[in-house]
Amino acid sequence: MRGTLVFDHLNDIVYLNCCSKFVQHVGKLAAAQGLVASEHSTPHGRGNKQIDPNILVQLFSPLVTSQRFMREQFGNPYNSVQCEDGTNIVFQEFMGFLFMRIGNEEIAYLRRALGITITFVSFLCGPDVALLKSSPEQAELVDNLLTTWGKLYTSDQSFMIEAVEQLNVNPQINATLIKSLRDFSTKMQNQLGSNSVHALIFMETKLLSWYSTRGAIQLSSVDILFLTLLCQKICSTSSSGTTHASQESCRRRTRGNVSGSTASDSLDLGTSSSETGSIGFHSSRENLFDEASSADDEQEEELIPGEGSSFLILLKSEQSVYVPQIVHVSVIQHGIYAVFVCEPNSSPTTTALCTALQMAVEFHGKYREPLTDKPIFDQMENLNKKILDLLKKQKNLHIRSEVSLRWDRFRSGFQQYLKTKDQLTVQTTPMVDVYREAFRNYFSWGNDKNKLGQCWDSIKSNDFWSLFSTSFNLDVRNNLSKYLEDFPGLVHFVYVDRNRHMVTTPSFDYRRDDSVKLTKTKIWGMVKFAREHMQQGHFSLMWKDTAFNYAYFLWFEDMTATPIRGKQLAMPWEGYPMPGILCGDFYKRVVLDCFPGTPASKIRCLELFCIHLGLVTSSCVLEHSKRLATNISDEVAGNNPAADLL
Repeated sequence: MRGTLVFDHLNDIVYLNCCSKFVQHVGKLAAAQGLVASEHSTPHGRGNKQIDPNILVQLFSPLVTSQRFMREQFGNPYNSVQCEDGTNIVFQEFMGFLFMRIGNEEIAYLRRALGITITFVSFLCGPDVALLKSSPEQAELVDNLLTTWGKLYTSDQSFMIEAVEQLNVNPQINATLIKSLRDFSTKMQNQLGSNSVHALIFMETKLLSWYSTRGAIQLSSVDILFLTLLCQKICSTSSSGTTHASQESCRRRTRGNVSGSTASDSLDLGTSSSETGSIGFHSSRENLFDEASSADDEQEEELIPGEGSSFLILLKSEQSVYVPQIVHVSVIQHGIYAVFVCEPNSSPTTTALCTALQMAVEFHGKYREPLTDKPIFDQMENLNKKILDLLKKQKNLHIRSEVSLRWDRFRSGFQQYLKTKDQLTVQTTPMVDVYREAFRNYFSWGNDKNKLGQCWDSIKSNDFWSLFSTSFNLDVRNNLSKYLEDFPGLVHFVYVDRNRHMVTTPSFDYRRDDSVKLTKTKIWGMVKFAREHMQQGHFSLMWKDTAFNYAYFLWFEDMTATPIRGKQLAMPWEGYPMPGILCGDFYKRVVLDCFPGTPASKIRCLELFCIHLGLVTSSCVLEHSKRLATNISDEVAGNNPAADLL
């Protein structure tokens, strides 16, 4: 059972994503408590998936109200609640909205799933979480991405580790790919009038090639993983939301020489195939990947090369400012995708409005303190002047007049508050509302919805398509299995550069019939075990079971590749994100706390997982780990002496 709910400050539901078992469970609770559905409300879902929002509000309002009271009155909100029947609930606030995840899984998994939900909402809505209620398209996209992430998290190493895996390609082909992407980007700049263009090629869930124009917003590893999810989303569904083919079937068609996970070695992390349906907030939404889907929905349909979809998203700049982007994903051939990211011409106004909305929401939710409120108010006033100038240039007089009028009232109330200390004079809600309205007016497709796709169709060349012939798969190499031959007893490893969040790991075929079989469950279990102990402050550990020896190391180096030791962290770690990057950069926070006062850019953070046969001694595991880290670093990141892992 699983359900994700988002409540606004009035305890109304703005988003719901759940499975059929959650609907049945709510129905039983409603019947036991005598709750009555409202005849004026529109049920969510269809058929046996219908659920009345009035019942949800009656059930959860006491818990939501209690959570808000604990936060506002005591500054000590609930992190999680565990029920006697095995149901667990986790909470997290984002932009004044309360996100809640309910399920039978472990608290750690629920926290990660909820953090992933907030990340997706941030990409698709920015600070305007209420957009999920007014825009069925954005809410449905969140549904589909959550389903896709659930599949990849239990089947793909890069999403389990939360790092980008880049494929090694024949140097000549790599040069040709980059030249083609550079040419395409230049042509797109000329046709679209945009200075910021990114062009990427993905093969399944791995990054194949990437080119960015000068001055383009820098893509982070989180951005690249999100773009990977968009590729896998169109592999699973068409743009209309109708099921085309399961992701695994797409992988089977495109596997070639690049090994991946198979459905035969499933791992139960609370996202089994019978639980992957989702019900959106709007009743017109399709119920994807659900056990109740009809046979027609489950029929596989081949994706046609050249097909594509466009998306409107928000990326964060280095200054943590939301910047709107249009993304076009095109299928080159099954499992190979071309992705183009372009900044629209309306970006400066949208970015300013988005930043103003974010500041207004955060200012509304903070405790009033004149000494700290005044500097924030000054920043808001400068930003508001910039917005009024931009609106004036675009001759949007109606929105400009409304923003100016409400700001004058807000400024007057704030000045009175500074004199009288009467907090009631600071009315932030009108500013939040007007910025939200203006943001939605500019954060829209306009005439750009099909422009990027049409541009790509007009400039793609036959020479580019010919690169991806049947023989192309033979030129893609994951030659890291050589390390397994060089280190007798080494079965598998995962090496991650946590500065760039790039993962190096051999492709693993879980179907091979070895005398000693390493299963997906072993690898995922190793990462889970290491993360649990890492959150307790243990950065180096070894353990074993009946078949294998496991080792995990997290260490730091300076820019000369010399191992360094950081400050011992105090436990427990309050406010830390989950290990990974999709719920917040855990490793950046560790570096900041271990090396206070040292710029994070001057510290390298590295991570290594190793699996050896059980007969291998601990001293041999340690020696192999040191040499392996050195060899990989030499090949991937340049010369690097052996790291002191312990």
